[in-house]
Amino acid sequence: MAVAFITLGYALDILTPSLTQGKDIRKVYVYHSGAAKEESREKVKETLKKFEKLAKNMGVVVVVRKIEDPYDFLGYLKAMSHDVRSEKGVGEVLDHYNISGGTRPASLAGLLVSAFYGIPSMMRQTRTAEMMDFPLLSSSFKIRDREREIIHTVCKHGECITQAELSKEMGKAHRSTVHRPVKDMINRNILYLEDDPQDSRKKHVKVNKIVKVLLGE
Repeated sequence: MAVAFITLGYALDILTPSLTQGKDIRKVYVYHSGAAKEESREKVKETLKKFEKLAKNMGVVVVVRKIEDPYDFLGYLKAMSHDVRSEKGVGEVLDHYNISGGTRPASLAGLLVSAFYGIPSMMRQTRTAEMMDFPLLSSSFKIRDREREIIHTVCKHGECITQAELSKEMGKAHRSTVHRPVKDMINRNILYLEDDPQDSRKKHVKVNKIVKVLLGE
């Protein structure tokens, strides 16, 4: 079974390609928000209703995720990355991410998740209504196994751990085995250092909040 992901907008024609152009789509996740104006809320509800009806007729399951604040970028990112990890975890094929609709934070979150997890993405060009398939994007913050272990350990300690303490916690004989990947992740904006509030000579290793959300930490 293939899975697709969509950010919901007002127009049905930007959503239907996910059903008609996808490969053996059997489930679609739809992300939308509570609009500020009543008129906009009604448009979204009507579009979603029509899409759900069309999907049902095609035997496609629709899973709706509502983010109350239309500009809650991290809220979108958390929901999207959670669903992607869940589907990947059970071996489903992640066909595409349709980022045509919704607010800018919603579309940006979808594009970021696509790049991070290596999912093809698509978007309708506004002026021509043409659906554009993006090249498969790659992210500079792909996480290697050792890096994932470091991030998990830092988060486990509430991000109140120094590099020396991190090396000891991970049982590394040489500090460089942790220092080098930490330095590399700092250069890639995955980690950063922050002064200890009680001792300015010590610096705690912190994790970029976007990375924490993507990884589910």
